[in-house]
Amino acid sequence: MDTGESIADRSERAARVRPVVPIAAVAGAVVWLLVGLAGAGLSWSAGTSRYSSVIDLVLPPTAPPVVWAQVAPWNVVQPVLVAVLFGALLGLGLALVAGRPGWATSSRLLRIGAAWLVAVFAADLTALLWTVGTAVVDPGPNGYMWVLRDAIPTAVATGWFGTVWGWVPAVIVGGAPRLPAGSTSRTRAGRRTAAVAGATALVLAVVLIAVQPTIARDARVAAGGTPDGLPTETVTPTPRPAAPAPVAADPVTPGAGWCSAEDVQLSLSGVDGALGHRAMSVVLVNRSSSACIVDGFPDVAFAADDGATVAVPLEHGASYMGGAATPAPVTVAPGATAVAALAWGAGGTGEAVSTFWLAPYAGASRTPLTADTDLAADATVTVSAWAAPTTGSD
Repeated sequence: MDTGESIADRSERAARVRPVVPIAAVAGAVVWLLVGLAGAGLSWSAGTSRYSSVIDLVLPPTAPPVVWAQVAPWNVVQPVLVAVLFGALLGLGLALVAGRPGWATSSRLLRIGAAWLVAVFAADLTALLWTVGTAVVDPGPNGYMWVLRDAIPTAVATGWFGTVWGWVPAVIVGGAPRLPAGSTSRTRAGRRTAAVAGATALVLAVVLIAVQPTIARDARVAAGGTPDGLPTETVTPTPRPAAPAPVAADPVTPGAGWCSAEDVQLSLSGVDGALGHRAMSVVLVNRSSSACIVDGFPDVAFAADDGATVAVPLEHGASYMGGAATPAPVTVAPGATAVAALAWGAGGTGEAVSTFWLAPYAGASRTPLTADTDLAADATVTVSAWAAPTTGSD
């Protein structure tokens, strides 16, 4: 039945009934939260942790794993706030793109592609605003450098999220019926949506940055400290622990032809970081005139700036950052090298480690080596087995 309503009027009325940009922004925020939660849960599961690299490709981490392990309620509130920030930035970008004059006459495929690209940029901008803002207001005990180092890998991960999952909001916006060029409803609605989304993103970014000191305070309290991290009263200083012993207290029996401490020179590589994880290599060089063997795991102890022992928990095996899990004899020719990995989680709040006491095996003489890291006493260090260096290793 002919109601006398023109095609343009019907298109504008349909646009008012179905506000596609807000719907796409909400859908993007929901997907962001669900993908991040599912990826973190699968990566932490003992049965699937070995497939963490594959999981990260399909379910990219939208937040560093440490975020989901924060004290309540921040382990829920902060990921939700970040997801809503992404949705607001996504809505802002989609509203600006959809408000362009050429949008009304573009093909559906071109509109979906443009909206998909907006999702990638919104994901990267979300990560950069959050990580850089966090670094500015709460640099932590190790200074700005280590917090800012997480900005790049986090932005890479969220950019990949936009690449893999940005099609969801892109299809919602790009697949919607086109409004006639010059539609006044489209223009006004786009401006209103962009203004609301931009204001929401600004408010959420400020809130996220402002709550970081509160999150750090709650973490200190949960760990048994005071809100400000200072002692509540003056107490008699507890005697500092002695320096690590020059030889491990629980030595192993060396096998035939094993490298002795006198045969080798030990060194530490620089620190690599990714998504809240840290790792560095222990490099052993055979300085003797004959081949020798390393087997098992290197012996490691830790000390603070003043030389006192720092009791860092140790475990043996491979980690998220790699390394050999199973010991196997490695023959090291004169001048050749063997490597092992030390890995730990970022964000430690205990006593900082500045010196690593290393030996080729427990029972050999330890060599103290200093290194600039963010390793702290409440982090667990995973020590991998000795292995031959791969191409490109230090």
